[in-house]
Amino acid sequence: MQVLVFNVGSSSLKFGVFNVEGDTHEVFKGSYERFRDGACEYRFRHGETDERGAAPFATPGEALTGVAAALRRFGFDRLKAVGHRIVHGGAKFSAPTLLDDETVEAIAAL
Repeated sequence: MQVLVFNVGSSSLKFGVFNVEGDTHEVFKGSYERFRDGACEYRFRHGETDERGAAPFATPGEALTGVAAALRRFGFDRLKAVGHRIVHGGAKFSAPTLLDDETVEAIAAL
């Protein structure tokens, strides 16, 4: 099974695809960073491929629109789950947690 995981910040969008059957390992890694003048830099790594270039995205939010096309191009079109890294759990959240209404309320309270 393949899982897509996002790590989105104010200045970057990073994502990876992990095989989680047996030993969990990353099989694809992508990023959009260094946003300026209506564009950004991207990097995709898969197997022996390490591709870099420029993309027409002004913000991490805009770059999100490029993720699906990048994943399809590298053959990752049958994902089973999506996760997002949230770095604001305080002392209450120290392990992976399902993001439900209760969790969102607890994070908002922090």
